[in-house]
Amino acid sequence: MNCKDFILTQIKSIKTFTVKNLISLIEKELITLYNNPSRSQKYFLKNKRKEKWSAIALHAKVSEFPCLHFFMNIKEITLPLRKAFVKECDFSLPVLSDPYFAYFVNLFNEYDNTLISRLKCFMDCVNQFGGEQNYFTELKRLKESVIEHIKSKTQYICLNENDFPAYMMKFLSEYRLCTNELFCKEKCGKEYISLDITKANFESFKYMSPQIVDNYDTYELFISQFFKHDHLINSRNIRQYIFGNLSPKRQNTILQYITKRMYKDIVANIPKAKLSTHSQDELVFEKDDNISSELIREALKLCTVSFKLTEFTLDRIGDHPFYIKKMNDGTFQLKCIPDYFLAQVYKKAMNKSIEELDLVFMFDCQLSKFITPLF
Repeated sequence: MNCKDFILTQIKSIKTFTVKNLISLIEKELITLYNNPSRSQKYFLKNKRKEKWSAIALHAKVSEFPCLHFFMNIKEITLPLRKAFVKECDFSLPVLSDPYFAYFVNLFNEYDNTLISRLKCFMDCVNQFGGEQNYFTELKRLKESVIEHIKSKTQYICLNENDFPAYMMKFLSEYRLCTNELFCKEKCGKEYISLDITKANFESFKYMSPQIVDNYDTYELFISQFFKHDHLINSRNIRQYIFGNLSPKRQNTILQYITKRMYKDIVANIPKAKLSTHSQDELVFEKDDNISSELIREALKLCTVSFKLTEFTLDRIGDHPFYIKKMNDGTFQLKCIPDYFLAQVYKKAMNKSIEELDLVFMFDCQLSKFITPLF
């Protein structure tokens, strides 16, 4: 029997198998093996006492439980680092302490299949900086250096010291859009097209004066002058922190103007376009025979602002005010869901059974658990 067949045979022989008992067993018996997969292959073929479990560990490492490759180092990820990770990746987890952290990362990697790779990327970044304390210290210094770089720009100073052009303020005062709520029962079961300004805070400065952002066309190119690691470059929270310290009210005014200009251009070309809702950096249209993504792109062909279009259907989950955006590409997003219900609602959306670990959450800094499931 070859190596692969042996692994599969051992796994199939176990009728009751959970991530939890695998983690527990690996932690006790297979630490050295798990950190060295090539050694694992030789070990489980020689050591009869542990061959079943080391085979399972090896198989889990490469297939069924993709996040288990970092479980042996999970305790190295301290609570401050876990808090930083979820904050910088803009992704909430119900509980960050062990053993729940590993469980929720594994669970929600099914929902956002980049979560595990982002955790690896984050820890790689921390290690490159020389550990936890150096990471936090250097990250703070780098963020402040970006802020000071922009603040020193003559164009940024002028933007803050001078009034907006009269034509902008006149347009903003005269051109008003609907402020309807998207996430409500009446809007469910319909198809929509969302127009979202990409990296909106960056685009606002680029729109007014490209020199403020060193004439770079994208945020990624601009920020790469300061950050060299992918985690820092791609972190939405870090970007929000930087631009949140750079006249955010002025950014909002610019974005309102841009969004309304885009809407005006769209309805000029698609008169029957139905605006369902909007924000300072997003327009959401109800999809029907009169409008399509292609028509919107054509209407905005002269637009210099970067944006993305997403088509989705909105549905409600159960009898609760929780919503799911089902994208045309097969992905989905959960909306309006408190962190403490996230695991249960995700399981409901995926038609999966709710387990005991899904009921655990934090309340007032205390580990808590629902007595009964939500669904």
